[in-house]
Amino acid sequence: MATSIDIIPATVPISVTSGNSIEFTTTITIDSVAVDLTPVGNVVALVIESTTTGDNLLAISSAGGSPQITLNASGVASVSITAAQTTALAVGSHFYALKWTRPTGAVRTLHSGTFTVLNPNS
Repeated sequence: MATSIDIIPATVPISVTSGNSIEFTTTITIDSVAVDLTPVGNVVALVIESTTTGDNLLAISSAGGSPQITLNASGVASVSITAAQTTALAVGSHFYALKWTRPTGAVRTLHSGTFTVLNPNS
């Protein structure tokens, strides 16, 4: 008998007008229980890539001296992308992924999808 395990990230499209800031939260749970993200080694990172070249256009995380993603004991990862960062992205459709790295080194993509930068003059 074959067994199948599928861990598929949620597809969540994000749109922002160029030059605007964007903030959102994601709550991480396992078996419906919020994960304490405060222990050392938990890292949540967001990468935006070009859909044509695959090049990284923006990478932010909860690690480092000035994290743009904050983590709390209630399983909440709060993501903040600045106006300057959205201005630096080309208007159009890109791809993003939000990933969680556990202290064990295990990586899980929480959600991903299109990251659309809209023209502010439209």
